[in-house]
Amino acid sequence: MTIQKRCLSAVALLSFTAMAHATTEPDLRPTLSGMYNHIFEDSIRGSDEGSGATLGLGWNLSPVWGVELGGFFNEFDNDPGKGGAVGDWREWGGNLDVLYHLSRNPRFTPYTVLGAGAIRLNERNSNTFTTEPFAHVGVGFKSLLTSYFGIRGDARYRYVDVSNEQPINDDQLGEAIVSLGFFVPLGSAQVAAAPTPTPPPATPVPATPTPTPPPPKPTPTPEPEVIYEIDQTVLFEFDSAKLRPQASPSLMEAAKKINQDTTLQRVEVGGHTCDLGSAPYNKKLSERRASAVADFLVKQGNVPPGKLTVRGYGMEKPKVPNNSKENRERNRRVELTVLKRSQ
Repeated sequence: MTIQKRCLSAVALLSFTAMAHATTEPDLRPTLSGMYNHIFEDSIRGSDEGSGATLGLGWNLSPVWGVELGGFFNEFDNDPGKGGAVGDWREWGGNLDVLYHLSRNPRFTPYTVLGAGAIRLNERNSNTFTTEPFAHVGVGFKSLLTSYFGIRGDARYRYVDVSNEQPINDDQLGEAIVSLGFFVPLGSAQVAAAPTPTPPPATPVPATPTPTPPPPKPTPTPEPEVIYEIDQTVLFEFDSAKLRPQASPSLMEAAKKINQDTTLQRVEVGGHTCDLGSAPYNKKLSERRASAVADFLVKQGNVPPGKLTVRGYGMEKPKVPNNSKENRERNRRVELTVLKRSQ
C-alpha cells in the first residue's frame, strides 16, 4: 500500500503544480490512447501484481471538460504463499469516464478522472465468470510531443462490487492501477490565428467647441380672456355696492352670454377701482361690488353658482393710467374673465 500512496501523491502533486503554468490555445481534437497497466497486489485475490493494457477514445467538450470511452484487459499470476483463494486471474471490461483538465498547456496537461463501467472477472482455465459494476477515480497527465503524438500517464483506484462473491469469496474488491502510454490527436492541428496588427495611433483632431445655444425665449403669458366688461357708473351709485335699476339689462346680457357658451367652466367676476381713496378701502369696495354682480347673475340670470368666482382687485390692475378724470372712470369697472374652458 505504500507504493500506491506514493504514486497517487506524486501524480496529484504534478497535476496541481501545473495549474500555475502558462497556457496556450487549447488543442480540443479527439484523441486515441493506448497505455500499459500495472495493478498492485492485493490480499483478497492472493495474487501477484498484475499487468495489462488500456485503449481509449476521448472527446473534448470544452477547454475544461472531456469524456472518454475505454476498454482494458489485465492478467494476474497466483501467489500461493499469500493464501489466495483463486488461481491465475484475468479481467477485462469497459468504462465511460469524465475528465476535468486543470490546465491546457500542451506540454503538460494535468487532469482528474471519474468514471464507471462493468468488469468481467475470470479464474484462468476454469468456467467461473462473473460480471460486476465498478467505479474508479484518479489523476493523470498528458504531454504533447508533436502535433500528432504525445505521452500519457495516470493513477486510478477502482472499486468493484462483487455481489455474488464468485470467483472471490468477498463482496468487494479494490484495485490500485498505474498506467503509462501514448495518445494520438485525431484530425488536423488547429492553427492559431495571426495576431491583428495594432493600427497606428490616430492623429488627434482638435475638437471644435460647440457654440452654446441661446436660451429659449420665455413663453409669453397669455392675456386673460375678458368676455364682458361693465362700467361701474352704470352699475352702482358713488361709493356704493348696491346695484342701480338701469344695470339690469347689461347684467342680463352678461348672464345670457355665459349660459350660451357651453365651453365655459369657470368665470371670474372681478371688481376694479381708480386710485382715489386708500388701497384697503378700494379693495374691499371692489370685492363687495363683484359679489353684488355675481349674486344678480345667479339669482336673476340663472347662471350656475359653481361657474362663478368673486374677486376684488381694488386699484391693482388699472386699465389705463389714472392721470385724468376720464381715465379714472374707465378704470372703475367690473370684468367677467374666463378662468377655465372645456376642451
